[in-house]
Amino acid sequence: MAKRYSLLLKRWVFRPLLLQCILMAVFVVPGFGQSTIFKETMGTVTSPTVEEHELYNYFSNIDLTMTGIKIGDPAGYGPSISNVSPSSPAYYAGASGASYVQILPGTEFKIAGISTLNYTNLSLSFGIKKTQDASAGAELTIEYSADDGANWKTLVLPSLDKTSTNWEYKTLSAKPGEEIPAVSNLMLRFRNLDVGALQFRIDDIELVGEPAGLPAITITAALQNFNTAAGTASVAQAYTVSGVNLTEGITITAPANFQVATSTDGSSFADKVTIALTNEQDGSLAETTIYVRYLPAASGEHSGNIVHTSTGEIQNLAVLGSTSTYPVELTTFTAEQSNGATLLSWTTASEKNNAYFDVEMAPDQESSFRKIVTINSKVTSSALSTDYTYSHTYYGNSRVRYYRLKQVDLDGTYTYSKTIAVKAAALRPPFVRVAPNPLNYTSKVYLMAAGRGKAVVRLHGITGVQVYSKAAEVQAGQNEIQLPLYDKLQTGVYILTVELESARYQVKVVKQ
Repeated sequence: MAKRYSLLLKRWVFRPLLLQCILMAVFVVPGFGQSTIFKETMGTVTSPTVEEHELYNYFSNIDLTMTGIKIGDPAGYGPSISNVSPSSPAYYAGASGASYVQILPGTEFKIAGISTLNYTNLSLSFGIKKTQDASAGAELTIEYSADDGANWKTLVLPSLDKTSTNWEYKTLSAKPGEEIPAVSNLMLRFRNLDVGALQFRIDDIELVGEPAGLPAITITAALQNFNTAAGTASVAQAYTVSGVNLTEGITITAPANFQVATSTDGSSFADKVTIALTNEQDGSLAETTIYVRYLPAASGEHSGNIVHTSTGEIQNLAVLGSTSTYPVELTTFTAEQSNGATLLSWTTASEKNNAYFDVEMAPDQESSFRKIVTINSKVTSSALSTDYTYSHTYYGNSRVRYYRLKQVDLDGTYTYSKTIAVKAAALRPPFVRVAPNPLNYTSKVYLMAAGRGKAVVRLHGITGVQVYSKAAEVQAGQNEIQLPLYDKLQTGVYILTVELESARYQVKVVKQ
C-alpha cells in the first residue's frame, strides 16, 4: 500500500516539480549545438537500495523510472545509493558530489522512460569510479533498449585508468554503424558482470543530442464556403494534415457549428478528433485526410478556425458557413500560367439573379485583396452550366499570389469563392508588356521599373504617325498604365514605345 501511495504522489503531487525539472534540464550546450535530454545526479540523500531511493523520489529526475536488481535474482540485493568518497570537481568539471549509485558485482542499475524523440547524434556521459586498480572497466556493460527491454545493444565504454581508483568522466556512443535511436521510451542499464569484489560508482549521468528539427504541422486545404439549412449537416469537404518532429499525435478541434472526422461515415463526425503519429520513432504523421462539415444550430453566418495542436505547434484553418441560399452554384475555380499571364477559369452549375463577379487578387499573404476586374454574368439566371475565363497579367515578382471571386447578385448581396494560389515567373526590370493584346477597352501597359522615374509612352501607326502620347510617374517594381484610346484607333498594327531611364523599349500591338 505504501509503495502504491508513493507512486500516486510521484505522478500527481510532484507534477509542478516535474515541469520545472524538464524546463531546467533542456538547454543548449554552448558551441556544440547539442541539448541535454536529461541529467541524473542521484540526489543528495543515501538509500540502502535503488528501489527505496526511487520510492521516495530522491532521484533528481522523478519523471523517469529507476530500478536496481541482482542479475538473475530480482529478489536479491541490488545496487545502493551512497555518498562515501563522492564525485568532485577536482576529478571532472561539473561533478555534483553528494550521492551516487554503487553497482555491486552481479547487479544492474536501469533507467527507463527517456524520450529521445526529435534528437539525433545522441551520446551518453557520466562520472565513474572503480574500487580496484588493474581494471580497465570491461566488467561494466552499458546498454540501451529501444523496444521496452526486449532487445539490448551495447555502448562503447572507453577504457578506465588501470593504475587509479579516482573518479573519471567518460562519454559513450553507439557502436560504429549504429546510433542511439529517437524513441519515446529509451532504456539504459549499467551491469556489473564481475564475479569478484569489483564495484563501480556512477554519478552525473547525462544524455545529450542534437535537436532534429522544430515540430511542424502542415495543412493542405481547398475548402469552399459551406451552405446548408439550419439543423441540417452540409456536404462534407476534405483537406489533409501532416506533421514532422512531433512528440505526440495531433488533436483537431472544430469551431461551433462545424464538425470534423477522419472518414465520411456520418456517425464519425465530432467536435474534436485526435490522430496518432504514423511513426513514433521520428515523430512524423503522414498526410492524412480530414473531413469537415457544417451543422448550423441556427440560421445565419458562422465562422471560426479548425485548430490543430500538438506539443509545441499549433495551426489554424479558417472555415465559413451560411444558411443563406446562394444565387450561384460554383462548381470549379482554377488558375494556371498561360503565355506569361494567369488564366483564371470558373464554372457555374446554375445561376439565379446573378449580377457579376469581381475577380480579386492579393500579391502575398500579408496584403489585402483588391479588385482587378468585374466580369458580368453571362446569363443572370439559368439552370445550365456556364463557363468564365479571365487572363490577368501581373509581373510584380516570383512570389505566390492569391486569387478569389466575389459573386454579387442583383440585390447587392455577395459571397466569396475559395482562395487559390499561383506562383508567377520572376522578371527582372525593366520589362514592358501590353495586355490584353490585341487591344480592347481594358488593355494596359505593364512596366517593371528598377526605381522611381518618369516613363513616356507613345503609340505610332505602321507608317510612323504618332497617334498617342502620355507621360507617367513610375515606382520601383510593377506599374500599370491605362491605354484609354481603343475607340479612337483604326484596325491595324501599331508600335508602342516606352522611354525610361534613357532607354527605349518597343512592343507591337494590334487593333482588330
